[in-house]
Amino acid sequence: MTLKSALSTESLMETKILVGLASTSTSWLEITSVQKHHPLSRYFLSRVELTSLTEKEVQETIRESLAGTEVSFTQEVMQNIFEYSSGHPFEMQLLCYHLFSNHLSRIVEIDIWEKALQATVRDVGNAIFEKWCSDLSIDEAKVLRILAENENSVALEKLATTFETENLMIPPNYSVEEVLKSLLQRKLISRDIYGNYIVKDLMFRTYLITHLNYNSTGSH
Repeated sequence: MTLKSALSTESLMETKILVGLASTSTSWLEITSVQKHHPLSRYFLSRVELTSLTEKEVQETIRESLAGTEVSFTQEVMQNIFEYSSGHPFEMQLLCYHLFSNHLSRIVEIDIWEKALQATVRDVGNAIFEKWCSDLSIDEAKVLRILAENENSVALEKLATTFETENLMIPPNYSVEEVLKSLLQRKLISRDIYGNYIVKDLMFRTYLITHLNYNSTGSH
């Protein structure tokens, strides 16, 4: 890209900021080398989108990562890793890290799962979920919490009834249905084939149950 074309880009017109980088050929190869992992390289290398792994890929990745450590995960633990991470590379990696860090024998069994899960939820929460929930209204937080506490999907009518029985009031000009629409638009919840509502992400659901505080959210 020439300087003239760079100056005419829409992003530059908006930010009015242009950073120039001068470099020798040798230094440029150092900066843009994939192997060197230079912090500036991410601005010049093509972005690679990591997709979720299949259950088979998760198990293969875990076995390959543990090769040579004399440590192994039981089948039940590996199934839980996939179930809670849905094959998400970052969540899977954190779960494996905490499971490995807490193992007391060469075989990592289900008895340390809960401790590793809570540590992972805390870390993923700090990195991702906290941001997702930072601008929730109190009403949205209430609905999310109710959905998270139900393993199965919940019908609109049941949600409305729950709000009434637990005295979880929503302003007169607002409704549970409008709250649900907002959460759907932000992809924090989903609907099943029957039109009922659910928090499908088990990791996120666990975070909502253990960490979501109505008082720390935004307000209407």
